[in-house]
Amino acid sequence: MSSPFAFDTVERLVSRIIAGEAVFFVGAGFSLDSEPNSSARLIRRLMARFAAITEHLEARAGKVGESPTVASAAPSLREGLRVTFNLGDKLQSKGMVADQTIKKLTQDYYKINDWICSSFTILLRELAKVDASVLAEIRRREAELLNQNVDGRPYDVVRLDGFDAEALLALGNDAGKSLFLETMGFGNADIWGGDPRAGGREEALNTYGERLRDRQHIIARLAREGLAPLVLTTNFDLLLEGACRAAGFEVDDARQTDPAKPSATYDRLLVVAGPTEFFERGTAYRAALLLKIHGCVYRYRQERKAGGLARYLPSMVFTFREIQNWRKDSWSRDVVSTLLRTRSIVLCGYSGADPVVHDTFRTVYEEILAHRPTPQSPAKLERGEYSSESASEKDAAEVRDTRAFFTGAAGQAEFAGLEILRAGSRAAGLTDPPLFGHPNYLPFHLRGEPGAPQLFPTLDELFVWIYHRTLRRLQRNAILSDLGRIAAMLLRRNVAPADVEEICSVFEEQCRDENDYARHWGESPGSRREFRQITVWTSHFHLALLREFALMETVARNQRSSLRIQEFRSSGYYCALLDRPGWGAWGAVVEMALRRMAARDDTHAAAAQSAYPVALVTSRGGEFTKTAVVLRGPSLYRLPHSDVPGVYRRVHEWQG
Repeated sequence: MSSPFAFDTVERLVSRIIAGEAVFFVGAGFSLDSEPNSSARLIRRLMARFAAITEHLEARAGKVGESPTVASAAPSLREGLRVTFNLGDKLQSKGMVADQTIKKLTQDYYKINDWICSSFTILLRELAKVDASVLAEIRRREAELLNQNVDGRPYDVVRLDGFDAEALLALGNDAGKSLFLETMGFGNADIWGGDPRAGGREEALNTYGERLRDRQHIIARLAREGLAPLVLTTNFDLLLEGACRAAGFEVDDARQTDPAKPSATYDRLLVVAGPTEFFERGTAYRAALLLKIHGCVYRYRQERKAGGLARYLPSMVFTFREIQNWRKDSWSRDVVSTLLRTRSIVLCGYSGADPVVHDTFRTVYEEILAHRPTPQSPAKLERGEYSSESASEKDAAEVRDTRAFFTGAAGQAEFAGLEILRAGSRAAGLTDPPLFGHPNYLPFHLRGEPGAPQLFPTLDELFVWIYHRTLRRLQRNAILSDLGRIAAMLLRRNVAPADVEEICSVFEEQCRDENDYARHWGESPGSRREFRQITVWTSHFHLALLREFALMETVARNQRSSLRIQEFRSSGYYCALLDRPGWGAWGAVVEMALRRMAARDDTHAAAAQSAYPVALVTSRGGEFTKTAVVLRGPSLYRLPHSDVPGVYRRVHEWQG
C-alpha cells in the first residue's frame, strides 16, 4: 500500500517554523547514511578491542615459564561478559564480534557501554606493565577480528587507533571511559569526520568529503533565516556544524566578521557541548545555537590536545549511569524541559528510545495536561452554558496545537516516538490520540541498496519540501510587505497597491498548483520527477538569486569585495530572505516573469542546479534550440560552461 506524502503535516510544521516556534531535535539516525556510525558498528569496535586484549592477557598469564606473579583478570572478564549479557554457553573472540552477539548488545547499548568502560579500566592496569611489542600484537589481533569477511566484506574498513595505557591511567576512574572513546574513533577523522573550524570556508568544507546531506543544509538555512536558530542534538558528530559553515556561518565566537562577506543577521554559530560553555560563553552578537547535550567529538579532541580531558569527560554521555544522571544535569535537562513547554519539537533521526530523555518528554507533557482547564461537561453544553464545536473540528484544532513532530520510516510505527506524539496530543487536549498513523508523524523511505529502486520521499526530500514551503510562504509575505518599495527603487516610479495585490494573487495561484501536485504524491518515480521540477526553483534558482542580490549590495558597500566575490558564490552559501525581504519579493517576480514569457511562446521554463540562477527554456514540442537564461551580479570571471547543462546551446546572460 502506498504511503501518502505528508502534505498537511508539513504545512502545520511550516506554520510553526514561520512563527519561530520550531526546534529541531536531531538524533543518530540523521547521520547514518552519511557517516555510518551505527550502534552496531561502534559496539563491534569495542568488542574487537576487548576480545583482543583479554585473549592476549589470558594467554600470557597461562604461559609456561612466566612468573607466578603474572595473573590476569581477563578470564573472569570474558566470562562476566558472557553471563551478564546472556551471550550463550561458549564465547570465543570471533563470537564476540559476530552479528548475533552485536545485535543482542545493541538492544540496550548504555549497559554494555557502562560495562566495557569499567572493564577497560581494569585491563589498562595490566597493559601498563607490558612492553610495546605486546600492544602491537593486540592491535594486529583487533584488525584481524574486524577484517573477518562477511559476504566478502570486512566488518570495519577502518582500524582501531593505538593508545598509551600509562597516559590513560593518569585519568583515574575515567581511564576506561577514555579508552572506550578512543576505541569508538573519537580521535579518528575517518570515523567522525570534518573540521568546521578549519581556516577558510572551502578548506573546512573539503574536510567533509561527501558526508553532508540536504537535511543538514536545510536546518542550516532555517537557522540562517533566524526561523530555527536553536538546534538540539544528542549526536557527537560534526555534520551540522559543517552544514552551517557551508551556509556562511562562522563557527567560532571569537572570529571577526569578514568585511568582504554579505552581511547577515545570524552570522555566527555558537556550539554548546557542556555546562562550562552553557554558563560562561557569552556573546555580544546574535548567534544561532547548537546545543550538543551529550557532548561533542570536536571538544573531546580539543581537550585531549590541551590536557583538559579529565575535565570534559563527564560531559560525554555514553553509559547507563550517565544517562541516568542526565536527570540531574541541570543545564541540558532544564533547557529541554523549557523548550518542551514553550516550543514545537521536531524529532529528526531520534527514536525517542533513550529511557531518561523519553521520560523527560512524557513527564513535561503530562505536567502540561495536568494544568489544562477541566473539559466542558456535556450537561453544561446541553444547557447552553458553553459554546460547542463539532468533535472533528475540536480534534483538528488540538492536532494543530500538538507541540511535537516526528520523522520516521514509512510503513513502520516507532513505539517510543509515537508515544511522545501521543503525550504531546494529550497535552494539547486530545483525549484519545491514535496509536498508529498520528497526524504529526512525517514518514520517509530509507535509502535502499545501491541499484535498487528508491521509493519517494527520502528523508532529504522531505526536508527539501519543508524548505520549499517555508520559502514560498516567506516570498508571499515579502510580496505583500516589500514589493512596492523594491519595485519603486528599481523602476523609479511608484507601484499601485492593486498591482501588488494582483502579483500576489498570481503567485498564490502558482503555489496552489504546486500544492495540488504534492497532495497526490505517492511512492512512484513520477512523484519524484514532479517534486524535483517544483523544488529546483527554491532549492537552487532562488537560493542563487538571493545570493547574487546580496553580492551586488556587498560590492556596492565595499568595492574591494569584488576581488573575492567568487568565494561566496558556491552553491551552499546561503543569504537569508528575511535579511533582504525586498529581494525575496523581487525574486518571486523574476520567476513568474520567466514562466510567463516562456508560456507565451509555447515553451516551458524550468530551473537548473547551478551556483548561478539559471532558467532553462525549452520548446514544448522540442523543435527549437534549448536556451539558458543566466542572471548574475558583478563578477570578474566569465560564466563557467559547467554551470549550464550542455544541451542548452544558447545562453543569454544578464549581469547586474
